[in-house]
Amino acid sequence: WRLVLAQERVNGGAWDDVTTDNFEACELDNRDKFSTPDVVTVDEGTTKCDPADPQTQTGSWNFINNEEDLNLDGELYDIDELSSSTLAVSYTETFGGQTYTYQLVLKH
Repeated sequence: WRLVLAQERVNGGAWDDVTTDNFEACELDNRDKFSTPDVVTVDEGTTKCDPADPQTQTGSWNFINNEEDLNLDGELYDIDELSSSTLAVSYTETFGGQTYTYQLVLKH
């Protein structure tokens, strides 16, 4: 899986593409591989943000709430779409009376 889109909306408004605002090019070529038993492997791709970083790192993942949510290294995400080609997850935070929803879209 590779991140292709990051978007944000405030107080339920329209989605705003924040991909290039929030991610560097060296992050956008990373690949995530979800395998069993519950291991995710992140490959830095051809461009590393820090040359000293390892090429791959592993973490944990699992479905929760009847596969409606994703636990990725302790961070909880709502699953908005999961198909053979698309994984879209989101999470919501509130700051200063505003509600921010962030969505990450990954493609195969």
